[in-house]
Amino acid sequence: MPKAKFRGAMSLRETLNDLEGAISAAWTNSPDEYPDWSSWTFETHMADLRDLWKLAEPRLRDREVAQQVGSDLMKMIAAFESGDKATGRNLAGKLYNRQISKLS
Repeated sequence: MPKAKFRGAMSLRETLNDLEGAISAAWTNSPDEYPDWSSWTFETHMADLRDLWKLAEPRLRDREVAQQVGSDLMKMIAAFESGDKATGRNLAGKLYNRQISKLS
């Protein structure tokens, strides 16, 4: 994925697509199942999720939905960071099934 500083020109749709992809990867890989061949680590993945959300959140029109998604995303990250893989994956699945890419 491109570095966050180059993401500023991305449309909201592109940002949400990337966020949805990163959530999907968290659902299947986090926090300890990243492929050995990948340069993506748990730490870079969580930072990427935070960066993508920082870009997307202020541009969402439905503030209630933005608040719910942001809360679940931060809970997911906190769960993974505390070692609670089951809760993190449950929240990742919940977020992914919200169809994040269609929130614009």
